[in-house]
Amino acid sequence: MQFIKSAAACSFTALALAACGGSNNGSDSIASQAKQQTRQTKSAATTYQTAVESLYVAYFGRPADPNGLANFSAALQAAGAPATVAGLAQAYATNTAVKSLIDSFGTSNESQKLYGGGTTTDFVNAVFQNVLGRAPQSAGLSFWVNAINSGSVSQGDAALSIMAGALANTTAQGLIEAQLVNNRLTAAGYFTTAATANTYTGAGAAAAARAMLATINATTTAGALQSTAVTEAQAINNQSLFESFALHGGQWYVFDNIPYGGGILMPGSSYFYAEVVYQMTASPSAGPQTASSFYTTLDTNLSVPPNASSRVLVNGQVLLRPVEGLRKVSYVGNGIQVQYYDSTGNTVIATSQFDNYQTVSLSGQMASSSEELMSAVPINQWISYLNFSSTASWQSGSAYLKRQGHAVGDQVDLDDCSSANPTYTTGTSPTPCSLGGGLANFFPITLYTGSNPSEAYAASDGTITTIQGLPAWVANKSSPLSLNGQASYRAFIQMNGDVYMASVTKDGTPYSYFQADGSVVNYDVALDQAAANSVSAGVITGSGNGSKVGFATTVSNSPDLFGIGGTGINGSLSPADLRAHYNVPAGLTGAGQTVVIIDAPSSSDI
Repeated sequence: MQFIKSAAACSFTALALAACGGSNNGSDSIASQAKQQTRQTKSAATTYQTAVESLYVAYFGRPADPNGLANFSAALQAAGAPATVAGLAQAYATNTAVKSLIDSFGTSNESQKLYGGGTTTDFVNAVFQNVLGRAPQSAGLSFWVNAINSGSVSQGDAALSIMAGALANTTAQGLIEAQLVNNRLTAAGYFTTAATANTYTGAGAAAAARAMLATINATTTAGALQSTAVTEAQAINNQSLFESFALHGGQWYVFDNIPYGGGILMPGSSYFYAEVVYQMTASPSAGPQTASSFYTTLDTNLSVPPNASSRVLVNGQVLLRPVEGLRKVSYVGNGIQVQYYDSTGNTVIATSQFDNYQTVSLSGQMASSSEELMSAVPINQWISYLNFSSTASWQSGSAYLKRQGHAVGDQVDLDDCSSANPTYTTGTSPTPCSLGGGLANFFPITLYTGSNPSEAYAASDGTITTIQGLPAWVANKSSPLSLNGQASYRAFIQMNGDVYMASVTKDGTPYSYFQADGSVVNYDVALDQAAANSVSAGVITGSGNGSKVGFATTVSNSPDLFGIGGTGINGSLSPADLRAHYNVPAGLTGAGQTVVIIDAPSSSDI
């Protein structure tokens, strides 16, 4: 019975250590036993956290991963082990199950990778660096090397005993070193709590966590302990999720341009396409990586829409920001930093920082997807238009990614002045709002959206300043998100006496994103390649004339304007008649409302 108990404990430890490089080759029955035991002893992680963190820090030099903490704590509880480092060190000699658990650190896959090619001297030096941040004195080194080589102690027992001795040392130097040990254990606890089991895994994540702990010393403040540990845990999560897309096909942003109500989709006027970004072959952990964005159609019957470059002011010069351009990706802080290059690929024109990455797996019928996804990728709307298969399913491996971002540094975008009679241009010479005269007598100014006034400014609505050495006026209040989706500021910039229209996104501004349903949120949604392939497989471009069911869509920012699908005129166009023939919202009463009838959607005639 004693032998069986020890073997089970050792097998359980193999499972517990698997998350960051340990062996996980046990049988299904052992895995089931471990899961059941973990469920029954959820409180064990709290009771044994310091002891387990001590073992991980001493032996591996890193914090425990969430699964490792839970499983190893459950195993210690099942063995009736003490919950302190000193108690565990004493129990090693008397409790066979505890001995097996601690010794199994030395047989784990991670141990073999860290120490398998080295000597006992290398191992002892590593433990002292992990625990005390220094090399051992010669006498201590000789003692532990001889003890391990003679077989009187195992590597796991040695690591635990060195940790226990450091915590119990009451000399002046010992108290300083004990503070260092406690600081590292505290930071390890913060890290494990903040880490996620699915991303704090593998040698790369373990190495990053190990490097974080090595920066902690005896004088690190309590606030710095927490911020350092949590920031690193977030960085590992963000980087892991970013790479799960970037190294496996990139992030796919899906767009469509189809007639309201649907119909036969016509090349040149109807589009189902994706912008693909961050297709990479190497991790930025090895240094900054470059990636190009590009557009691709999601249906071979349709093309990609033409898109013009936008204009950006950089160091007082107008540069072009291409639709399909070069980006450089780096890991900075706890997030992913992206630098965008101009059309020549030589000048950085903007920088963004992204964090708070999350991924959601997709399976089953696409029509049953979550509201969050449908808001960004309107599958239900396409199905109503009969331009998407109602029985389409997500392909294996499908997922979507969410992230948040903010601007790094001020960004100044230039555009053709939207005066009463705008002239739209391409290239680096946007249409000015006024020729000559500068800003002195420029105001008031009214800007238009189409033929409708949309913005009006007096001189008192802003402040005269300089932007990149040029005279400028910047609005005191940010523009509404509905204008361009960002909390930017309207600006007018004087160049060579002429005044140009601009918008300024200030350093640190959090990004906002328009959704397909017209809402504005603080995150964007990208599909992985498998999910994008699923969308591509579900597109229907050849719906016949008159096949629409009359789905009504509210046009963004115009709640009384509806597009009614289908062809022909169904009697008088009263609200009652429309409701009888089409799926018209009940709020359509005809009182002060404008109704748009889309005839012959197959010809894209809106």
